[in-house]
Amino acid sequence: KSFIEKKYKYIKYLIIFISLFICLFISFNYISNNIIIVNKSIKSNIEITNYVHSSLEKKFSYECLKLIEYQQEYNNFINKYNPQIINNINKKDFYLFGFGNRKKIAFINSSILDIDANNYIYRFNIKDYKIIPNIYTVIIEDVEGNYIKIYEDNMGIHYQKNNHDEIIAGTDIKMNLYDFNNQEYSNIKKVLYSEILFNIKNSTIYPNIFVYDSPWYRDAALVSMVLKNTNNTDLINEWVNNITEVYDKQNSGIEEIDNLGELLYILSTSGNNKKMILKIEKEANNILNKNGGKYLSGMTDFKVRPVYQNLWYKFGILSIGKDYTFNIKDINDDYENLTWWISDNEDDYIIYNYDYRYPYLKMAQYHKLKKDYFYVNNKLYPLSWEKDASEANYNNMSILDDYYVKNKISPTHSWAASELLLFLLDETDNLVL
Repeated sequence: KSFIEKKYKYIKYLIIFISLFICLFISFNYISNNIIIVNKSIKSNIEITNYVHSSLEKKFSYECLKLIEYQQEYNNFINKYNPQIINNINKKDFYLFGFGNRKKIAFINSSILDIDANNYIYRFNIKDYKIIPNIYTVIIEDVEGNYIKIYEDNMGIHYQKNNHDEIIAGTDIKMNLYDFNNQEYSNIKKVLYSEILFNIKNSTIYPNIFVYDSPWYRDAALVSMVLKNTNNTDLINEWVNNITEVYDKQNSGIEEIDNLGELLYILSTSGNNKKMILKIEKEANNILNKNGGKYLSGMTDFKVRPVYQNLWYKFGILSIGKDYTFNIKDINDDYENLTWWISDNEDDYIIYNYDYRYPYLKMAQYHKLKKDYFYVNNKLYPLSWEKDASEANYNNMSILDDYYVKNKISPTHSWAASELLLFLLDETDNLVL
């Protein structure tokens, strides 16, 4: 009996001691870590207005809220699809303004740069700044206490300083920016959309306006799909109606056979260049006669890729309301996986390890097969790129930074951005072909 009484006495003291320790720990943790608790509340409720830590965030609470929203959406996207993250694309922060046929300007080096004239429009003594690419905005607090906002909308590119707002000269061209409202991944879609629109200049689609001085039909066809889905095909009407060549001849002057179908699709989405349609059909028949009358065949990206070429032609000719009659059974090539936009009734695909330098290839393959993985930049902007392209003039990237020249990188790329955007539109049942 004495042993049991002593045992319970010690147990009682032990319980009291543990209880006191837990109370002290909880109190200390709450007092010393209440900022962490607040931050958790911000992340879960996305309400930053009452918990901001800088005067810039207090001034632009809505803009900062949108940035948090984009970051969370990006993280959710990464967690769902588990892409391979690429870390060496960006050197420094920048943002590119100038959608469609507007003047192209950049926020870089604490300044606003007129890209075409290669001179600075505004310079800032920056105390703090944020780039919010999903609402096409840069916010700045300078050391003098001024608050500056540069943003792009349907009317043009705005420069707002304190309470004064004006549209930058040469950018006041009206356009209807598609907003992707009520769509999943709407913020990522807007960023990709902005990268595509930036690389349209003088009504012409470029892979990247810095490193290419002429359009590529392959890239332009994918961009045309985006423009069709966002009601922006009017941006390229002038260029499309004045195309005179069946081939773009961008790869060392080679007449690439996939150009025929790509150009047919471009013509179907914009303009009324019926003369070119007849010219393309005539060229297709000439090639057909040379190849025994079965299917188109020739060079694409320095290799013979007849499946890719014929599926492009099939898609193009069907897009203008005509029949495809060629026979491509029992042939294959390493680009057929890219043709997610049309079915060729095959199941046994080989998965190809396309290089991260050309992310559009891996993205297109993933879109078609829903297997393997694709590449994504580790930064929120830009999301698209190309590296080590044989025909790109990377010396022109010095306008942003010599890093891109030395490493042969063009940040933002219209084909890469289009492939990812079209994939997301397809995934969310918002794609129209």
